[in-house]
Amino acid sequence: MTTKTKYPLLVAALGITVGIGILGPSASPSIFRERHWKTCKPSGGGGTPSQDKPSGGGGAPSKGKPARWEGRVERSSKEQSSLTIRKSGGSVEMTCMYDSSTKWVSQYHADKKVNDIDASEVKDGDYVICTGTADKGGVIHATLISRRLSHSP
Repeated sequence: MTTKTKYPLLVAALGITVGIGILGPSASPSIFRERHWKTCKPSGGGGTPSQDKPSGGGGAPSKGKPARWEGRVERSSKEQSSLTIRKSGGSVEMTCMYDSSTKWVSQYHADKKVNDIDASEVKDGDYVICTGTADKGGVIHATLISRRLSHSP
């Protein structure tokens, strides 16, 4: 008798993937449970894997993944409402789009006091942290842009 049929629940609970030839060496426990649903039935749910997962069909559309990007402002465009931010220590740049709902703040490094600022106070060369949601094109739609201030004069 093989391990796959003798201990299916134990194998799934421990995350052990048996049948390496079928699943591959990097198979995750979720893949194991989905492919071996008939031999490995979890105690909860009771339905098929597609019935146990919440449906993505109804409700509000997804807004994108949370994103955070920090670095120096290379270019700013008030006409396009965007900042191009270069990651510190590298050459990778990201576009950060803002609108009227974006909150603008400034803060000294390691200081708890946060000051509200206007978008016009952020200039090229300033160090900023942009948080918001990323779309499929790699553009961040900012909900918060924080200008980081230096303690040196």
